[in-house]
Amino acid sequence: LERLKVTTESSPDQRYQTRMAQLRRQIDDVDERLIDLLRKRMDIVQAMGECKRRKQVSTLQPERWKEVMATRLARGVRKGFSPEFLTELYEVIHEEAIQWQERPLFRGDE
Repeated sequence: LERLKVTTESSPDQRYQTRMAQLRRQIDDVDERLIDLLRKRMDIVQAMGECKRRKQVSTLQPERWKEVMATRLARGVRKGFSPEFLTELYEVIHEEAIQWQERPLFRGDE
């Protein structure tokens, strides 16, 4: 109990406040780029879905999914991310990608 340190949500120190504002702006910029890149990825996914529909190929491609997971996990782990984080992240992205590939079907645009 003696080693327990009480933390606060912020600090009144002006240099701290300035530095945190700079770092938060950087995070905001990176997040904006992430969203733009995810949108670009989904645009490509939609084009893939159109190609698959024209050739009557299923949306889900299990072998490709295994390849994507293996390569992304390997690269991400080399960059310091945990396999659990990467697996969860790419599973969410993959689920969204499947929905984007099938979107025209939901709208009735076949």
